[in-house]
Amino acid sequence: MELPPLILTPSGVETYGTSRAFKAPNFRHLPLAEFPRIEDFRVELEATGLFGMHLHFESTAHGRLAGFPWWDHVESDGRLSAGWMPIGTIEDPYWDLDEAWEIAIGADEEYVYVLEGEFELEPRRFLRYFAVRRSTFEAAWQGAVARLAHPTTA
Repeated sequence: MELPPLILTPSGVETYGTSRAFKAPNFRHLPLAEFPRIEDFRVELEATGLFGMHLHFESTAHGRLAGFPWWDHVESDGRLSAGWMPIGTIEDPYWDLDEAWEIAIGADEEYVYVLEGEFELEPRRFLRYFAVRRSTFEAAWQGAVARLAHPTTA
């Protein structure tokens, strides 16, 4: 899915001498109504061999949407069996970054909004962003967790 870059203003980057500190994106400053709506959203599992299972978001119409390239061995993460999902709020989104990659996921009552990008780009921008109905996101996430727990029966 080709989209124009979503440039963050304010950027959420503070400079201290030669160091930079990043903050989670502020969803209140984003044009959430303009995020593409994904109707055929799913959470897919990918076996990576040495690094175990990885998760990513896909759509039949749009292909691979976003993912967690640095979250190795998802199958061993105890948070998943406890019902955890990487969803924050508009005010306090779930946010992760590693090796120049970042993802932020915030939700309101109706939609989950996902941003993915390379956090070292200047100005700070996200190249992948979309929205999915919250109920669809939660069902897809729970389905992926069930497949992890019972790989041959789910």
